[in-house]
Amino acid sequence: MRDTLADYQVSDAQKPFLARVQNYKELIAEVGTLREEMEWTSHNQNRKPSLDKSNNYDKKPEPIYKQAAYDAYQQLFELKEKAAKEILNDWDNIYHMSPGRYSS
Repeated sequence: MRDTLADYQVSDAQKPFLARVQNYKELIAEVGTLREEMEWTSHNQNRKPSLDKSNNYDKKPEPIYKQAAYDAYQQLFELKEKAAKEILNDWDNIYHMSPGRYSS
């Protein structure tokens, strides 16, 4: 059985940390989706349906950095990296607030 957020109690002090992790998760999904769309477009941009299959797939795909959506992808990627750094910078604070943590 998978644990869900409903299976845990999150204190008010921990809620900002949880919000950062949820934001990071959403950014990963957005970055991944946009990357997949750009790769699909790159591979299918110059291909037209034809009975002669040899002509369709000889062309190399256009690099994704040449696509119009690349700037948005880059911005989302940078936001994701920033969110990850914020989470890691606060990692010790999260650990010390965790109920039931093992003491050393």
